[in-house]
Amino acid sequence: MSIVKRLAPVDSRIERQILTGIIVNSTFNQCIWPIWRDDALQFPYSKRIGQWCREYHEKYDQAPGKHIQDIFLNESTSLQPADAEGIKEFLASISDEYEGEFNVDYALDNAEKHFRLAALSNLQEKIKGHLQSGDVETAESAVSQYIRPARPEGKGCNPLSDIDAILHAFQVQESNVLFQFPEALGKLVGPISRGELAAVVGASGIGKTWWMIMVAVNAALRGLNVTFFSYEMPQAQIIRRIQQMITGAPTVGAGGRILVPVWDCSKNQIGDCKNGNRINKVTLWTGKGERPHFDYAPNGYMPCSECRMFNKKAWFPDSWYEVENRDEISEPIMIAKHKALMTSYGNRLGDLHIMAAPSGQMSVKDIKSYLKNREYYDGIITDLVITDSADKMRVDGKYSEHRHGLFSIWTQHKALAEEFHCGVLTASHSNTGRTGKRIKQGDVSEDIRKINESDIAWAINQTPEDKFKGRYLVNMMKIREKEFNPNDSVMVLSALSIGKPYLSSAFEKHFKIKEEK
Repeated sequence: MSIVKRLAPVDSRIERQILTGIIVNSTFNQCIWPIWRDDALQFPYSKRIGQWCREYHEKYDQAPGKHIQDIFLNESTSLQPADAEGIKEFLASISDEYEGEFNVDYALDNAEKHFRLAALSNLQEKIKGHLQSGDVETAESAVSQYIRPARPEGKGCNPLSDIDAILHAFQVQESNVLFQFPEALGKLVGPISRGELAAVVGASGIGKTWWMIMVAVNAALRGLNVTFFSYEMPQAQIIRRIQQMITGAPTVGAGGRILVPVWDCSKNQIGDCKNGNRINKVTLWTGKGERPHFDYAPNGYMPCSECRMFNKKAWFPDSWYEVENRDEISEPIMIAKHKALMTSYGNRLGDLHIMAAPSGQMSVKDIKSYLKNREYYDGIITDLVITDSADKMRVDGKYSEHRHGLFSIWTQHKALAEEFHCGVLTASHSNTGRTGKRIKQGDVSEDIRKINESDIAWAINQTPEDKFKGRYLVNMMKIREKEFNPNDSVMVLSALSIGKPYLSSAFEKHFKIKEEK
């Protein structure tokens, strides 16, 4: 009869993650030692790497990072050849991870579970040995002396007197930031952080998928690992949009003359500007009726945003167009951009993974299994999960009303963010599609509780006039961490014809046209 030697198999994947963490991340290095157990490690060189990293942290109060190579060179002469070769190969295998993002909390959770399993397995072996020899008292003593490996962060604290806990809370808040939009849009929306559920809300067909792709691409360029679940369009279409976004090239057959939105000023357009530095002396229109199309503008009209940087009070953001000639997207353009991207980012580029599934086929449980499999088989820990969209996912269980099932999917999205210590972004339709009104709090389809469950939610609005002017208007629906004014809105220049949902942004200001006497 075979004898089971461990309660659970040693997970070499998590052991590799632990070793990587103590080398590349100072926070992980600091937090791991209270639960570290040499007897939980199976790699022959793990204890030695652990010793080096612990000594380095005690001396310099940080992880060794790339200095681990110097430590290895200094210590290699005292190592057995097999251990030296194993450490050399391991350090080479993690060379891409020194400058990338490291999901500290998720890795610590995995490490704690790993050490707990090892401790229980070793306790089981001790008890079995004592029982086989008939030593019941010693077996009971082993049970009574068992101490569960647990991180100190799991204990309570006094938020009035525990200064270390107070400072740590703010340090964690800052270090958990994953992504933030630039310029005025970033000030309005704020950052998306680990453990948070973010939502973008808009009418059907307004471009919510473009916005989520934009977040995915920019997060990956920051070195984050992103998993994008698409239930709206096939994988190939997502890839085409990403390539269009990266290259800025029009789709096949749409090359040539392209109108790209640029900043202008309402005062400039109606000829009411008194700034001597105004670069335009032609009036576009009187402010009455419809603004003329670009092709029918008065001869010599030019957009002007001279006050944007140095006299913002005098600048009333508006948009106009500039003509650009761009070649349609092609293999040479994509290949050239790919080479430039690899040259610029190289190992600092995060992993962007697209998974497309039919609408209504995947549940949140399926997402969790998918992320676990990516971690197990590919060694990828996801920092940001994007679902397009939560409303198109399968409900686990039965509910008396459809809206209750949808709400359960959103609560599971929030739980997903907390369990995996990642950011989660999804989308929802608004119920204002036919009214043309701007989306406000409560204007969410099916169930308002979806927004209540979110940490951050913003609405993208685009009337026919806005689309004509090449822009969106964005306003906030929810921010859990700070006060916000739901009436504030940001104007975002956009050119989907070249794959750019975001070009630039500025807070909207209303300019009242003077009545003619």
